[in-house]
Order: sequence, then structure tokens, then C-alpha cells
Amino acid sequence: MADKSYKKIETIKKGDILQGIHGPVPLEYLDIVTLGNRCVMTFDDQSIFWSDEHSFWASKDGKEWWWTANIETWRKEVEMGAIAGLKDNNSISTGDGFEFACLDGWKEKNVVISGERFWFPETQLYMPRAFGSPIIINGYVVSSGIDEFKFDYTKIDWNRDCKELKNEIHSNKS
Repeated sequence: MADKSYKKIETIKKGDILQGIHGPVPLEYLDIVTLGNRCVMTFDDQSIFWSDEHSFWASKDGKEWWWTANIETWRKEVEMGAIAGLKDNNSISTGDGFEFACLDGWKEKNVVISGERFWFPETQLYMPRAFGSPIIINGYVVSSGIDEFKFDYTKIDWNRDCKELKNEIHSNKS
């Protein structure tokens, strides 16, 4: 949360103030869907779990942009209108060898499919929507429903933004 407290994602509600990458952002709404036939992904340290189409801010070869494990399912969400998407939906990244933006800077992480025995089609998924602003969840920069028509992602420079966010967090603790 923007006040540096933590809440379980299923307990947040419209009007709660989330931590965005450029400061506090209000929760527009909490989208709740079921897993269905999607896979649950995690990093090999199991620090966060997500459905395979969800996007993270990532970097490869010095280029920062949105990354997803399952580009086809991500594109289907755009086609269905579940998210507005990018001005060029072919620009979303996928694959291996990316570093992921987190409060500690850039971290190399191995993405793996989470053990299937723990997830069922009726498992509820919670997606905070914050007007397209990237938000921090479990320390990672994630999308809140990619919408490049509301938020200019080309303005993100995680090296700079991470330092500014850490300074803000540190000054609020004093």
C-alpha cells in the first residue's frame, strides 16, 4: 500500500491507495476472475505467484518494457477488452533471460510453472486496476491492467524511478 503497510490482495477495495512506481495511486477496482485453463507462474524462489498472461516490468539488453510468460493469452485479453493493451501489442516481451524490476533494482529471476497440484480452475485471481499505472506487489513492478492509452510507459526508467521511490519510502519512515 502507499502508506507502506501490507494487505492481502483479496482484501483491498476501491479507493484504497496503492503504491505506484511514481507515487500513490487509487485502486480503481479489483478484478476477480478464476484461473480457468491458465497456468500459475512463479519465480524459482516462489516470492510471487501470477497467472501466465500477467505482465511484469522487465529488462533485457538495456531495453525496459512489459514482459509476460504467455503472450498469446495476454493478446486474447486485449482482444476481449479485459485490458486496453499497448499502442503496439506486438511490442510486449516474452521468453527467458530477462531481469525483473523490483524495489531492490533489477533482479535476474528464473520463471517456472508453479506446481499444478496446488491450483485448480476455480482458483480465484485478483487483479488490482489502477488506471494503467504500474504498481508494486510483493516488491515487484507489475501491471495494473496495461493501458498505454492512459499511462505513458516510455517515461519509465526503473534505475531512476527505483531510487526516487526508495528515497520517498525512506523519508516517510523518518
